Amino acid sequence: QTTYEAYVEADGTVVQEKRSFFDSAGRLIEEITGSDEDNSKLVRKLFYDGNLLDWEIIVHPDSLDGSGNLLESPATPVAERKSSITDYVYDVAGRLISQIDAEGGVVDFRYDAQGNRIALRDPAGNITTWLYDFLDRPIEERAPLFWDAIRQQPQYASLSADAFLDQIAPATSSAGANPLYDDPSGASCGAKTGAAHVRLTCYDAEGNESFTLDRNGRRREYEYDHAANLVREQWFDDLGTLIRTTAYDYDAAGNMLTSHDPDSTYVFTYDVLNQLKSVDNEGSPGIPHVILTYGYDGHGNVISVTDNFGVSVESVYNSRNLLDKRTWRDTLVPTGETSDIEPLHFAFHYNAAGRPEQVLRYRGTDDTNLVGKVVRDYDRTGRSTDITFTNAVDQALADYGFGYNALGSMDHDTRAGIEATYVHDLTGQLLSATRTNGNDEFFSYDLNGNRTLPGYVTGPGNRLKSDGVYAYEYDGEGNRIARTEIASGEITHYEYDHRNLLVRVSEQGPGGNEVEIAAYTYDALNRRIMIKTAEDTTVTVHDRDQAWVDFNDAGEVEARYLYDDEIDMLLAIAEAEQQPIFVNVDLLGSVVGYISVDGALAATVAYDVFGGLTHGEPVGRFGYAGRERDRST
Repeated sequence: QTTYEAYVEADGTVVQEKRSFFDSAGRLIEEITGSDEDNSKLVRKLFYDGNLLDWEIIVHPDSLDGSGNLLESPATPVAERKSSITDYVYDVAGRLISQIDAEGGVVDFRYDAQGNRIALRDPAGNITTWLYDFLDRPIEERAPLFWDAIRQQPQYASLSADAFLDQIAPATSSAGANPLYDDPSGASCGAKTGAAHVRLTCYDAEGNESFTLDRNGRRREYEYDHAANLVREQWFDDLGTLIRTTAYDYDAAGNMLTSHDPDSTYVFTYDVLNQLKSVDNEGSPGIPHVILTYGYDGHGNVISVTDNFGVSVESVYNSRNLLDKRTWRDTLVPTGETSDIEPLHFAFHYNAAGRPEQVLRYRGTDDTNLVGKVVRDYDRTGRSTDITFTNAVDQALADYGFGYNALGSMDHDTRAGIEATYVHDLTGQLLSATRTNGNDEFFSYDLNGNRTLPGYVTGPGNRLKSDGVYAYEYDGEGNRIARTEIASGEITHYEYDHRNLLVRVSEQGPGGNEVEIAAYTYDALNRRIMIKTAEDTTVTVHDRDQAWVDFNDAGEVEARYLYDDEIDMLLAIAEAEQQPIFVNVDLLGSVVGYISVDGALAATVAYDVFGGLTHGEPVGRFGYAGRERDRST
């Protein structure tokens, strides 16, 4: 059986396609995405042992003979492979016990008699285990450092890696007696006590999580209403002292009506369809009062978001429920005052596959004053191949092109005139990036993806201990708590809350004096709402998961943000007393430049392959992958 799926324009142009082939048992045996016509074809083949997937391969053309037969299999030495092969091994019960990646890295799994996964060993040999209660609920997670400490004991130190894993959790019930994975760790739900390198999760009589103890000894307790809605969360430090309480309230339909913690207060209202109608943050300490009001079309799309200052985002959706138009404007301008923002307008056009192919940028509230366009091209696999930012007369201001290899990894790109060539290993890990401007980068990894460049030292749990420039320390949860510059001895300290969110950064010189660099505050919905440094304070109010507006510590607007419907995809920024600017983003959502409202290229920004700035400076807080770049740290 064969199926063919294609997205076709009205003129017959195929923009995206996929072919799937099935055997007589209805199992997928081959999948071809893309096409030879645009060199986008990506071929994946699957092979079975009985009903179980035995191995699969992303096929490189050099792995085929002249008749199209495969020349590679899991038996092919890794060094001789061109294709990416993943191999699977099962126990007699048909449970996956080993997964071998294309570079030979092995992940091992173990199970209890009920089929619960009780152990995982990664390719670097780090072991994580889980313990379950009589209802098969996970109650303990023991981290690699727990088992590393056990491994140092004399009776286990001489065992091979496989023999030690079998001591912890044998592959079969007959492979060993009295496995270690369920030996007492010292953690106890009844006593509310934790243990080193162990996360403890406990439950109430209804099956809700009643409290957790993390690997730093911090406890979070939870209370629920009769409908199992979380109504209170309390945090206790490692000494058992209550340090924070968060409360929630709900209506009969389960919609959250209020949330309150020491740093934020929200009141939510809903319409008759249980759609969010408004959010009011009055009572949030140190945060300007903002009310956001929402409107919807008949399909549930949000067509308006308006704050109490009158700033509004108005949207129209097409018949496919894709964003068609978006307008950013001030709807409340008192007589004699200027608008809070200069209005901008956007029109979106999509290909048959629903991917945006043009975004038209306008100054004003309608389609009259065109400033420029964003033009996107894709291959038949659906991958981005070109992004061009133009002015109103279609002159290219910045162009970005992308190409891919036979295994699906990006092998070259052109960014604002700079060409780069990329080499990946068979798992898709980047080995090198060479550029025409000379900013070349090279990488090497162990079997688990930890870097092995000169100076790099990785410890148990895949924790980087040193990169040759800095030495690093971590808490029980794996958060980095200290970075020491090896040459100078200067230390940067990091502190985290019970959610493992960064709350404080400080620096300590060789003399021992510690200076706070930044402090961070989050609301009950885990959104960062305040950054405080020695120089200034930035307060952020959010529209759902996106930043809506930033204020300074005087309550004055610093910046407003406008987004596409895609998460972290910025459309425009309006800084205080400045004209708004259109934001250029690449296929990752990284901010790569800005266009003025006059249609001129205002600035460009470039990054290395992992987000370090190599050129320019992002306006505001957002940069690589559309995420925040903290200037203070």
